[in-house]
Amino acid sequence: MMRWIDCVTRWVGVPACTLLLLAAGVRAQDSADQSTDAPSPGVDALVAASNRLAWKLAAELPAEGNQLVAPLPLMMELRKLASGARGETRRELEAVSGVPESVSDADFARLAASVWHEAGAPLDPDEEPLPEFRHTLALASSLWVDERVTLDPSFARRIEALQGSPIERVDFRELLHTQDRLDEWVRHATGDQIREVILPDLDKDALGVIGISTLRLQAGWLTPYSPRSTASVDFYCTPERKRAVPMMRRGDMFSYAEDDLAQVVRHAAEGVEVLFLLPREGVGVLELERRLADGLVDQYRSVLELEIGTVRIPRFGFQSSLELVPVLRKLGVSRALDPARAQLFGTSKEGELVVARQQGHLSIDEEGLSAGSMTLFGGRVGGRMGKPPFEFTANRPFLIVIRHNKTGAVLFVGRYAGPQDEPAEVPDSR
Repeated sequence: MMRWIDCVTRWVGVPACTLLLLAAGVRAQDSADQSTDAPSPGVDALVAASNRLAWKLAAELPAEGNQLVAPLPLMMELRKLASGARGETRRELEAVSGVPESVSDADFARLAASVWHEAGAPLDPDEEPLPEFRHTLALASSLWVDERVTLDPSFARRIEALQGSPIERVDFRELLHTQDRLDEWVRHATGDQIREVILPDLDKDALGVIGISTLRLQAGWLTPYSPRSTASVDFYCTPERKRAVPMMRRGDMFSYAEDDLAQVVRHAAEGVEVLFLLPREGVGVLELERRLADGLVDQYRSVLELEIGTVRIPRFGFQSSLELVPVLRKLGVSRALDPARAQLFGTSKEGELVVARQQGHLSIDEEGLSAGSMTLFGGRVGGRMGKPPFEFTANRPFLIVIRHNKTGAVLFVGRYAGPQDEPAEVPDSR
């Protein structure tokens, strides 16, 4: 029996990884030759499903500490997992991802090509390269299979086409050597933003398959903050606990909206937009998270207007880890987690998903942001005139949504709850 591991997303100044998702029988160069600007109903449906999953994940975040989720790596791992599943197990996985049957593996490839960008390259292909342009965005995926496990050939071919790379054969009995190989791959895929794959504490014979997908982002603000304007300000992690944080400050024209629930300000960065959602005093950040699934972000984006104001955002960096097995159970996955009923991995024996985790890292400073996320599945086999300037001071827990400009895909959703020397539960209200 096998186990899949899902690694949790982390926020760290968004790193960028390369994910090549190719349809079976389609070569990487064929995919690269396709125009990524042409409308694609399949890609649009995939982005919509991924964004819905982002809001569902945000609603299931633990109540304590800083958190980060990235839906795209999880969508990739769910696709790989469903590719080797059968019967009701497969239908459950497809229902959780929410991807319509009309979406093909080739659409995953088109989306990966649409979001991919390397530092120095212009966003418009007709423009000249910009050496100072640091925007990097990439997805990467791999599958690691114990040498004692026999895969169905058709499943193996589809996975290799989907992730754009060969399946890696390892001996999980030599766990230290395998760990080194996994860590090296993840460091390369995330640009050193994530340096270690957190494996479960299992018997060496219990692990048979590991699937890993990563997302890496790095982007500079189009209008940077001045370091001279950064000052130490109290951040209220809870009503009773405050910590001094370096608070960045900039007065300018911003896309801004507000209501009785929150203040929302949009920052333009290279290739992405960053929405900061600051709950009103008396409204908890957890309430905002629960409302995301109701279309809250789209509602705010539809009413953003250019206004003059002053924005204060902490300079920060954090790592996070989210166990996905409980989340998947809440979202409707049961058979894949049941050794008596699971039908997974395209093997000659039954497979069981035993580990799902996402690791993440996010950092924001005066120059921009960088973020990285790794999802791991592990398996076992057997502006208006006359209006006063607004003030946006993020001195209490707030939400961050990072969205890809070209496709509209939500890349990361995170919560900053302040410096975390020790876990502290985030209150529902202040």
